[in-house]
Amino acid sequence: MSLDTLLSSILMKLGKIPTNSITNKHQQKIDNTIIIADMSIPKNIKDEMRSPESSQWIQEDRSELHKFDKLNVWTAVDPLPNTKVLGAQWVFVLKHDSDGKIVKHKAIYFVKGYNQKPGKDFVYCYSLQASIVTLRLIVTLIVQQGLHMITFDVSGAYLHRPIEKEIYVKAPTEL
Repeated sequence: MSLDTLLSSILMKLGKIPTNSITNKHQQKIDNTIIIADMSIPKNIKDEMRSPESSQWIQEDRSELHKFDKLNVWTAVDPLPNTKVLGAQWVFVLKHDSDGKIVKHKAIYFVKGYNQKPGKDFVYCYSLQASIVTLRLIVTLIVQQGLHMITFDVSGAYLHRPIEKEIYVKAPTEL
């Protein structure tokens, strides 16, 4: 028995989800997934400019760069000779609600940190994340106990963490 089936079974026994709504909800997600597969997510700035949703994508580009400025993430400088300048690129993502409907276009300017050498260019770093099994267990316990759950997101969370060493990153020139 899969974890999804087990959790659905527990929730049905608790009377939290009617049996027929599970089927309808799964069908809705399948329908939305098919629609999303037909939409094209830009792979680069050129694709973004040709996209029917280019105005939404460009607005998100600017929003991402505004976060960098607001949090003083970077300063425009000319790098010193023999300084390693890391490349960067735009990644485009569609955010969905619980029914699979698109709620937001997201543009992320990310540094190609895989060109850095451990111990030389950076010290250990990680991103703390809970596993899906842990999250499902917590949600199950919340439902069983009749508790309320609040979720939130820290916009640009990765930008809030200071770094130990200065790094030089190629600035976006496309916009």
